Order: sequence, then C-alpha cells, then structure tokens
Amino acid sequence: MNLAMGLALGRTLKAPLDQPEGYRDYWQQATWQAQSAGILAGMMPRTKRPLFGLAYLAGLLHNFGDLVLVQVFPPYHEQLMRWQGDNPAGDRAAQEQKLMGFSREQIAARLLENWGMPDEVTLAVRHQADADYSGPHHYLARIVWLGRQLLTARGVMPGRADPVPQSVFEELGLSRQRVEQQFDALVHNRDGIMAMAGMMPLAR
Repeated sequence: MNLAMGLALGRTLKAPLDQPEGYRDYWQQATWQAQSAGILAGMMPRTKRPLFGLAYLAGLLHNFGDLVLVQVFPPYHEQLMRWQGDNPAGDRAAQEQKLMGFSREQIAARLLENWGMPDEVTLAVRHQADADYSGPHHYLARIVWLGRQLLTARGVMPGRADPVPQSVFEELGLSRQRVEQQFDALVHNRDGIMAMAGMMPLAR
C-alpha cells in the first residue's frame, strides 16, 4: 500500500523546474525516513508500539509538505530555497511562518486530514518537528522525529541533528545502544535504500 501510494503520487507530479535532478532527493529522504520509522516501531515494546504500516507511512509522507510547496507555491519555495542556502542552521519552520503564515508540516497535515488519512499519520506529520509534543499518538510523532535526528547525525539527511536526550529512548522503551547499532546497519545498506528510492517516478 505504501509503495503504491508513492507511485501514484509520482505520476501526478510535474518535475520541478528549479531542480534538474527532479524529485530524487525527495524520494531518497522519504525512503530513509520510512525505513527508520519502521525500524524504531519494530523495536518498541508491544504496549507502546504503533502499527508498523502506519509508522512506515508516516515516514514516507513526512516531507509531503515539500511537494506541496513545489507544486502549489513555487515562488515561496524558491524564496525558501534561497533562504536555506544562506542560513543552513536557521529555523526553517519560523521562516515559513513568517513568509507564508504556515509551515510545510501544517499544510501537509491539513491535506492528509482532508483526504481521510489515519489520524496517527496526520498527527505524526504535523508534529514531527516538535520533540515535546505530548498529544494523541505522540509515540508515532516521536519516532519520526527521532529517526530524523539519527539519520541526520549520520549524514544521510540534510541539516543539523538535534541532541537526543536519554529520556526520549526511555519514553519509547528503546535501548539507545541497540537503536544506534540498527541505524549504523541501515546506513551501511545505503545502496539498497537508494535502489528503492530510484523506483519512484520522477526520482531521476
């Protein structure tokens, strides 16, 4: 189901004119995040563990807001790209709020909600950047956030990784050592992830 959704999305999108490589980076990030969310969900205790399919889907759609900006708000996207190039360590969400009045996570969550996506996925996408979110389905939002930090720390995702306090691992019932080992193994399998991302339309 997740792969079918990715393929369907790809067929409805126009390649961005300001990105010669199309959506390759988008699909690579989506695939990395989906894999990481699935790994973390599978390692959690059964009493806290979200459904694997929902975790994977939340990871796959975590950067859906990027597509919305490219397709619907291209002038804003171009401005944000220039701003991020000049301020790589800046607060991207704050800049989006200043420029557009909403963040890419907010607009993506609103669309997913209107399309009838599961609440777990919608809330995880909306709150993925908020390490302190404690509302409904916060475990799923937290593993998307945690996966992003672990992948960024390993140079897989762009940006700067935030420090991950031990309390996050304890909250999710995870062993930091085992999680670190699993993510080292995931990154070691980089070629497999890149091949999976390359299956998506417009990925090249």
